[in-house]
Amino acid sequence: MARLVDLPTTFLQHALMANPCSNEFSWGSTRKEIEAELRVRGELEKPLQAIAALPPRTYSQYLPFLCDLETVRKRPTPPLEPLVGPERDCVTAVIFTSYVPSHPSPWVLERIYNSIHRQIPGIRIVVLADGETGEEPESYVEFKANVRKKDWEIVEFHGKYHQTLMLQHVMLAPGFIKTPLVMVCEHDWGINPHYVDWCGIFATILDPNSHFRMIALRADVVNRWEYGFFGEMTVENGIDLLATANFQMGMHVALCDWYRKLLLPLRLPKFLEGCELYNELITKRAIYEMACYIPPGPIGRLYHLNGREVRSPSEVGGIGDR
Repeated sequence: MARLVDLPTTFLQHALMANPCSNEFSWGSTRKEIEAELRVRGELEKPLQAIAALPPRTYSQYLPFLCDLETVRKRPTPPLEPLVGPERDCVTAVIFTSYVPSHPSPWVLERIYNSIHRQIPGIRIVVLADGETGEEPESYVEFKANVRKKDWEIVEFHGKYHQTLMLQHVMLAPGFIKTPLVMVCEHDWGINPHYVDWCGIFATILDPNSHFRMIALRADVVNRWEYGFFGEMTVENGIDLLATANFQMGMHVALCDWYRKLLLPLRLPKFLEGCELYNELITKRAIYEMACYIPPGPIGRLYHLNGREVRSPSEVGGIGDR
C-alpha cells in the first residue's frame, strides 16, 4: 500500500478532482488526510483555481439524455453501417491490456478486438501489452503467446508502464503510427453493434475549423459528479457533440499531433496512470478540445466486460452484444 507522503502532488490533486464524492481512496488514504498533506505542500488550492478558471459550462441541454434514460433507450437506432470507405485509413487503433484474472484465455480481448473490426473493417489494431514488475505470472505469459498465435500486432512492454507510458512510447516512436488519428481503447470496453457516425467523428477532429481534437464514446451511465465537467451541446459535421473537460482513458479518437504535444514532456513514475497527463491538459488548455459523441438512438455505445475481475464468460452471464 502506497504511503501518502510518497505520492506525487499531481496524483493527489487529480484524485480529489476526479472523485469528489469519495472519502476514502484505494491506497488507504482518506480525503481529509490528502487535503492535509496538500496543505502542507502548499498545493491544495491549485486544482480548485484551475477549475475556477474554466469558462462557465452548462449541461442543461444534456440533462434529458442523462435523467430520462428509459425514454432515450426507446428512440429508434439507425442500422449499423460498417465503415468501408477510405476514411478508415486515417485511423490506427491501440488496445491496452495487462495482467488480469481472465488470462490465459484471450476471450475478453478478442471480443473487444472483433467489436472494433466489425465497425471499421480493415483498421490497423495494435495491442499494447503492459508488463509486470518482477517475474510475470505464467498465465499472462501464456495469454500473450495466445495473442501472438492469432497473428495480431502486439507490442510487449517489459516492466510496469501503465497506459500513459505505453501510449507515450508508441505515439513518439518515429514512423510507428503513420495515420493522422488514433483510436485509444481498453481491453474490456467494446463497441456495441449500434450506429456510429465514424465519418463525422473523423471529419470533425481533422477539420481545422473545429476546436475539438478528441472525441470520446461512452456508455449511457453518467455519474452526477461529472455534470460539472460538461459544456454545451454542439453540432459539427452532422454529429451531436457534448463538450467535456473530463479526460478518461476510455475509448476515444484523437488527433495524433494533439496527443504527441501532450505526451512529449511527460516524465511519469511507472505506477502513475493519468494525473500528470490531466495536468498537461489543463496547462496547455487542451481541456477545451475534448467532446463526447452523442449519437442518434440510445446513448450507450460501449459495453464493459470487466476484465479486471472476471475469470470466464460465465461470470458475466455470457458475452453476447447488447
